[in-house]
Amino acid sequence: MYSALGGPVSTTTFELKAIALPMVGLILSYFLINTSLVSVVIALDAGRSVLGTLRAVSPTTFANDIASSSFSLLLVFAFAEMQVVGLLFLLLPLLFVHHSYRVYLTLLKQNSEILELLVKTIEAKDPYTSGHSQRVATLSREIAANMGLPHNIVEKVETAALLHDIGKIDVAFSGLIRGSHQLSPEERHIIRSHPVRGAKLLGSISSLGDHVLKAVRHHHEHYDGNGYPDGLSGMDIPLEARIIMVADTVDAMLSDRPYRPALTEIKVQEELDRFSGRQFDPEIVRVFRESNLARKAAARAAADRTPIPGTPALPSSQAAFYG
Repeated sequence: MYSALGGPVSTTTFELKAIALPMVGLILSYFLINTSLVSVVIALDAGRSVLGTLRAVSPTTFANDIASSSFSLLLVFAFAEMQVVGLLFLLLPLLFVHHSYRVYLTLLKQNSEILELLVKTIEAKDPYTSGHSQRVATLSREIAANMGLPHNIVEKVETAALLHDIGKIDVAFSGLIRGSHQLSPEERHIIRSHPVRGAKLLGSISSLGDHVLKAVRHHHEHYDGNGYPDGLSGMDIPLEARIIMVADTVDAMLSDRPYRPALTEIKVQEELDRFSGRQFDPEIVRVFRESNLARKAAARAAADRTPIPGTPALPSSQAAFYG
């Protein structure tokens, strides 16, 4: 494309006017070909539509292509003007930036590992919820991706979902998490405090951001306003929290609990449809159904399940309210 538009190739001269249009053609061609092919691969792997995937990844990849192409022009200009010295002048600071970014990523990874350890510590107290938070995080990410949300939002959803029950690390929950008895009003009040406790705990970690904290605080709000802790409804509930509400409840229904055995994929979808518009955002329920995510979620839950004989059955109409 660059050559077809008359772009010159030289190691000694740099004429911006001569290469401006050919470079635009080059960048657009690369962007369209590369992004389209990558979108096809992602769509096939995730079972999503190609156009929806393309819309989701295009903003980020186009910004990256513009940035990298601009830097390549700068490298050409530096080499044309100062030869190797010009390249070193640009590359040395770039190496420093690269090193700083690697250090930043290492710190993020360490923080993530610490948070995952905290989550596992909570779930180790109760065999019924082992692996629950990780499965909810995976399912939340899948739902967000199938909704066509930007990559940075998908990442925030996944992080918040992993940490949604972090408030249960509080010592107040020690005797309640493993209990299979009917909760008293006082115990139910303590259980319902875990979103607020979790958001407060995570508030000391500045790298998480406001989106994650709000998602953790509001992941038990119901679409009709009958949830907790603040009784938010509809679009007033953060999108991340609405996604986690669905993923959290789906995994709870697909898992054995002291009060009932795991539900089937079909029954889970029936429960989502039954409470759509009441407990759940109807749009998220629609995406969940059309993306066929129940099968993937059921497979993950089954893989982590420890057979627990003799669990009493609970009427399915109540199951959606256990998360």
